[in-house]
Amino acid sequence: VIWAIGASMIVLAALVGTPRWFIGLFAFTLIFGHNLLDGVDPAMFGSWGWLWSLIHAPTQTSHAFILYPLVPWVAVMALGYYAGVIFEMEEEPRLKVLLGAGVLCTALFIALRLLNVYGDPHPWMMQSTTLLNVLAFINVHKYPPSLMYLLITIGTASMLLAALEMVRDGKLVRVLQVYGRVPLFVYVLHIVTAHLAAGLVALALGFGPALLNNFFLAKPEGWGFGLLGVYVAWIAVLIVLYPACRWFADVKRRRKDWWLAYL
Repeated sequence: VIWAIGASMIVLAALVGTPRWFIGLFAFTLIFGHNLLDGVDPAMFGSWGWLWSLIHAPTQTSHAFILYPLVPWVAVMALGYYAGVIFEMEEEPRLKVLLGAGVLCTALFIALRLLNVYGDPHPWMMQSTTLLNVLAFINVHKYPPSLMYLLITIGTASMLLAALEMVRDGKLVRVLQVYGRVPLFVYVLHIVTAHLAAGLVALALGFGPALLNNFFLAKPEGWGFGLLGVYVAWIAVLIVLYPACRWFADVKRRRKDWWLAYL
C-alpha cells in the first residue's frame, strides 16, 4: 500500500505541470481501460516479468510479494488531484457535483455488473438465495482494483462526502476529521494495534502465540470471528487510536515542519 502511494506521488509530481485536462484524461483512461490488460501475463516478458507485476499484475517474485501494483492506483491519485477543484466551489454546486458523481459511478457499476462483459475479472454468477446474490454482486476484485471496484467505492465515497457536507458542523464529522488529518499515521498505527490485539486475544483464548509470531502469514486452526466480530474489532481499534490521532493532529497544526505534511 505504502509503496503504491509513494510511486503514485512520484508520477503525480510529473503530471502536475501538465494541463488539467491531460491529468483527467490520464486518470479516466487508466481507470476505465486498465482491465483490458488483465490477460497480459508477466511471464510473457521473461526476466522482466517482475516489472509488469509492479505495474499491473500482483504476484510472488523471488524478491517480494507484490499485492498493490501501480495501475490503477496511480490513476486514482491523479483523479483525486483532478477533482480537487470541486472543493473550491461554493457549497451548493459542490454538493451537486459530489452527489451526481456518486450516483453516476454507482449506476455505471450496476450496469456493467449486469452486463457481465467487462470491468471485473470474475463475472457475477447467480446464487441460491437473495442475500448471496447481493453479496456476489458486490464481490469485486481488489488486487489490483477492477473498474467495478473503483466505481462502487468511489461512488459510495462521493455520496458519503455529500452527506457529511450537510452535517459538517456535527460531532461525528469533527471526530472523523481527526483521523483524516493524520492519514498515514493512523494507517500504520492501526495495523500494529489490530495485529497486536488479535494476537493477544488468540493467546488468551488458548490458540497460542502464533498470531504474535508470524504477522498473520499462518492462522491457528479454528481461529476467527464472524462479520459482527470484525466490525466490533474495527470500531474498537479506531476508538483506542483516537487520543493518539488527536494528539498528532494537534502537533501538525502547531508545527510547520515539512515532513509532517506526509503523515
